[in-house]
Amino acid sequence: MSEKVRTIEWEMMDKRKFIPLNLAGSFALTASAYPFSLVKTRLQVQHGLENYGGAFDAFVKIAKYEGIRGFYKGFLVSCFGLISGTGYIMTYEAMRSFLSKRGIEDSSTRGFIAGGIAALIGRTFANPLEIVTQRMMIMGQRKGINDFVKIPENVIRIKVDKRNALRAILSVISSMAKADGIKGFYRGFFMSLTTTVPAGALWWFFYHNYQGLLEPILTHQVPVVAQQCLAATLGGITTTTLVNPLDLIRTRLQVERTGSIRKTLQVLWKEEKLGIVTKGLSAKLFSTILVSSLSIGGYEVIKRLSVRQEYKKLVAW
Repeated sequence: MSEKVRTIEWEMMDKRKFIPLNLAGSFALTASAYPFSLVKTRLQVQHGLENYGGAFDAFVKIAKYEGIRGFYKGFLVSCFGLISGTGYIMTYEAMRSFLSKRGIEDSSTRGFIAGGIAALIGRTFANPLEIVTQRMMIMGQRKGINDFVKIPENVIRIKVDKRNALRAILSVISSMAKADGIKGFYRGFFMSLTTTVPAGALWWFFYHNYQGLLEPILTHQVPVVAQQCLAATLGGITTTTLVNPLDLIRTRLQVERTGSIRKTLQVLWKEEKLGIVTKGLSAKLFSTILVSSLSIGGYEVIKRLSVRQEYKKLVAW
């Protein structure tokens, strides 16, 4: 097994198989992880513990008062992000191949550089979708049968047709455009870059490093794809913990329109003190563990299914 190929490179794959399979896998993963993302966003937006006592309390209240649909508010918008997500993966793989041809063979280094560049390009297209999704995530929250959750004052008030998902999305987009113009869809963009670019670079860096650490220990006992899932989970936990404060600031900037990073940080410090390090982290970690293990598991299987015929017998599973 050690003589076989463990990391499948871009030029080894049939793109006609890889792209549609990756889209299908991304959709399944997004649907699985979306409730965790919604809970994380709601926890990060609330001031103190005014609505939810934590991740578990949020899950219980949403299930009780909003039902299953409550966990998928804004999901349709996030589905459009699958296109930018596929672009992200293609950019990452193509950049790894480019760096290899330029003499950079260390997998962790290539992962760090390619992951950062892919995150930069992906964020440019994903930012507007993310902001619209966040607005929809916090709409119509209930903390009782007849009681709606308090929404921060800076959040745009939007009236939507709850019976028609498309009209609801258009109402959010229209209200945001009237309030802030095009710049509203790129609110917090700089902060997003300071979060997603390091996160993308670090995630792939840690992923390849953890693979290197696990390989000599698990090579003969555990299949390669399972090792990669474990490495992805460890990399995801490490990265998420490191960038969580930046993610919190970004979410507040995008949703509450606080105007500046400095002002947002001042408000957060006044409300949370050192809690800014862990606010929303538990829900984020649940999502990270799920997304990291399933995404890499599915991604590596998809890459193996997409390998061109001449490489099939050379690839380790």
